[in-house]
Amino acid sequence: MGMDTHQTLPQLILSPEEKDAGRRRLTALIGANQVPVIGIFVGGRKSKGKKWPEENFFKLITALHAQEIPVVVFFETKEKRRMGLFEQSLGKDIPLVFEPSLRAFASLVSPCTLFIACDSGPMHLACALGVRTLALFLKRNFQHWGPPSNIAQIIYRSEGIGVEDVVKAAVSELCNVSSA
Repeated sequence: MGMDTHQTLPQLILSPEEKDAGRRRLTALIGANQVPVIGIFVGGRKSKGKKWPEENFFKLITALHAQEIPVVVFFETKEKRRMGLFEQSLGKDIPLVFEPSLRAFASLVSPCTLFIACDSGPMHLACALGVRTLALFLKRNFQHWGPPSNIAQIIYRSEGIGVEDVVKAAVSELCNVSSA
């Protein structure tokens, strides 16, 4: 038909007060003026094969923390019971967050420089907030369900995603942000 088209993405607009509250809360968790900050959502639907193993998240978080990159770990309602295991494995230096309110959760994600998550609602939420995202896809359906490359980098390997793949991608993304 000769019509010009363009891609539109879902957006979640937070009020200035919500953004400020999230930024203050995140700063309280990681310390003042800690930039960049990586948010990592450790949930996902295991029954759908969308959940990366816990051990991989432990290794990822530890590797980023060892590079002195501030990390905040996010949990959903179904994952809340596992917070103790994460605290035990990671220590008290890594902030763990469970926020049941969707808008309050979004306000905590919005100041993150980068958000890492498996194919999940929080992955799409981070994209809707305009937060650069590493989208971990364990299934080949990323072409249908994955976010566009202008807001996210999809990581998929048919043989499985290695921790080193995600660490390398995260460091690269942070370098791109700091040089922009």
